[in-house]
This record gives sequence, structure tokens and C-alpha cells, in this order.
Amino acid sequence: MKKIGWYLNVFVVMISLLSLLSPSVDPRQFWPIAFLGLVFPYLIFANLFFIVLWYFVEKKKILLSLACMVLLSFQLGGIVQVNWKKKNKGITDIRCMSYNIKHGVLAYDRDSKKRKKGAQLFEEHLDAILPKPEILCIQEAGPFGKELIQRSFGNYYVHTLAQRGTAIYSRFPIVNSGQVDFGTKTNSCLWADIVAHLDTVRVYSAHLQSNQISKEAEKLAANADIQSQETWSSIRWILGKYKNKNQRRSEQVKQLVEHIKRSPYPVIMGIDLNDHPQSFIYRELHNELQDSFRKTGNGLGTTFAGNIPLLRIDYLMFSDQFEIVDHHVVKPTMSDHYPILSSVILK
Repeated sequence: MKKIGWYLNVFVVMISLLSLLSPSVDPRQFWPIAFLGLVFPYLIFANLFFIVLWYFVEKKKILLSLACMVLLSFQLGGIVQVNWKKKNKGITDIRCMSYNIKHGVLAYDRDSKKRKKGAQLFEEHLDAILPKPEILCIQEAGPFGKELIQRSFGNYYVHTLAQRGTAIYSRFPIVNSGQVDFGTKTNSCLWADIVAHLDTVRVYSAHLQSNQISKEAEKLAANADIQSQETWSSIRWILGKYKNKNQRRSEQVKQLVEHIKRSPYPVIMGIDLNDHPQSFIYRELHNELQDSFRKTGNGLGTTFAGNIPLLRIDYLMFSDQFEIVDHHVVKPTMSDHYPILSSVILK
């Protein structure tokens, strides 16, 4: 048993080290590395498990996973943060929120009375978020979702397009607007130039390609038989789909980054990236913009409220002209995503 445990330990360490390459490798060139980045948080727990195991069984074997954990720790910042220093808020703060509302499906019901009650609960959920955001970036809105947002933000300026799930709501005037066209109705990105406290900023609300494998992965986890041909067919199908969606996100983020580089104004972005901080897609954006969680967040940065734990796929990001004051994840939620909030000051 010791020998099997050691072989498993070596395998986990090898996979862990390969996962460190994930931010550097474009999935269009070699997609399996992207998948290893996806399981990065679980590899940390696996190495911790072996450290504890060998402590009680054979202490000298701790060194392998211990050395691996040292290397992994350099890339933990996207998952967990400790920021002790509190920054001062001021009257020129811009309070921002990004929220994938999943079309408001948790409030929807075919029965009109139940739908009315659900809409009321959703409105109460938004109204409980205080202080109220001055800039709101919405993803996966849809007609019913936009109706729900309108209940709480009806007096805001709005940039939205028909059959586009992203939207921007602003307490400040919108002077120009448009979209970054991904060529699909499923995913979209809108932008708006907003005059906030006498300064003009450019705001993006973006939703990149979804993996669309959650239901299949949950079904596989619940009913998997490792010796079944059906199980292995499902695994191949999930990996194939993940490959295609990841490569599509890589194309979209390149398009988005090019648009950001041409912005004449400081940038605020609320985005459902559908990817984790250990990904190439995240790194492409983070090379251009600050991540509010890394700057001022505390604890685990989880933003996905679905059945897959430890996923941080929603972000508020800002160009270097902003000082980030705070970062909060709002719980509970009326979606499979948590709303995230951040205040910033334009330097």
C-alpha cells in the first residue's frame, strides 16, 4: 500500500507542476494544459493530503509534496487572498458591481402569481445590496432578467442591445456606447463611455464562451462506473467540448484585449470569464487590467454558486489609472453566480 501511495503522490506532483504552465499556454496550441489549470485548486488539496499522510506514515516522503506546495503557492493569489490594509473611501469613489443573473430563472415561473412573488424576491435581493452600485455590469440578462433589473435600477442610464445578454446600468450619463461583436448571440460584450465625477471612463460588461459541461459532469459524477464503456464515452465527450469552448474563449479574449488597448479612457470591466485565474484567458486580461480581488479581496474568491466548488470565474477589473478600494462577494444569491462589488477612485 505504501508503494501505491507513493506512486500516486508522484503522479499528483507531476500533474501539479504541469498545471503551473496553464497561464502560459494558449489552448489553441495545446488545450490539455488548460484542463490541468482547471483542477489546480484540487491539486493543492491532493498535495496537502499526501503531506498529512506521510507525516504519520513515513516522514521523509513529505518533502516531495512539500516542495511542490512551495511552487504552487506562487500562483495561489487568484484563489485566496489576505489583504489587511484598509483603504480610505471618499466622495469620488465609483461603486461597481458585476453580476451574472442567469436570465433571472430562479425568479421565473409560468404561473403569474409565483412569477410575481419571484420577481419581488429578486428585487429585495438587489435592494439589500448597499451601498447601491453606481455602475452595474450584467451578464445573461434576457428579457425577463432585464425586467427584473429595471425594477431596482429604473432611474439609471442603460446600454443594452436586443438578443444580447450583457447590459450596462449607470447612475452617471452614458455619452457613447457600442459592442465587441463575438459573432454569437449566446455570448456578448457591450461597452459604454460614462462621465463619472467629471471624468470619462469606459465600462465593459462581457460574457465569454461557456463550457456547457456542468450538467454532463454532474451526471457523470453521480453515475460513473469506471469499467463502463458509457462512462469513458462521456469523459471523451466532456473533454472534447471543454477543448472547443476553451479555444473559442481564447479567440474572444484576444478580440477583447485589442479593443481595450484602443480605449481612449480608463477602463472598468465586469466580466463572466467562464474561466479560472490559473488560465491563459485570465492572464491575457490580467496583463492589461488590475483584478480587484487580488488587490483588496480576503479569503476564498469563489464566485460560482453551482455544484462545482472553489470556482472563481467572475471578475471586476480596472486599468492602472484606478486605485481599488475594496472587493466583496455578495451572498446569498438569486443565480448560480454571486454578485461581486468593488469601489475605485480615479487617480
